[in-house]
Amino acid sequence: MKIISNNPKVIAYATVNSLEIIKAVSLPEVLKNARDMVHKNHKLINHPLVTSIKPYSNLYKTIVLIEESSLDYQSLDIMENSIAKAQQFQKEVPINEQAKEDYQTIDFGVFKQSIEKI
Repeated sequence: MKIISNNPKVIAYATVNSLEIIKAVSLPEVLKNARDMVHKNHKLINHPLVTSIKPYSNLYKTIVLIEESSLDYQSLDIMENSIAKAQQFQKEVPINEQAKEDYQTIDFGVFKQSIEKI
């Protein structure tokens, strides 16, 4: 299992639990790193845009992948569409500290549900 995240809560959890994590700085970096992992025969466990929160509102994203023996074309399609959607909605929106905390918590909850599936 590989985890790609820019969420401090997920990064802390993964570090404490010795999970393999790729730290990213931004949402676009998370998405591009995940797409690159899919090209290296990894399959998505969770959808990158699973919540109804617009990509420009939620700065935090965690993607969980597992290694497969071949390219998973469905995962690749999902990643390409997710990157396009995130670029479509890319804009600077001021977000206060409480909202950032809330978005981290939402993303952490989605992450926990994803790893429980494995």
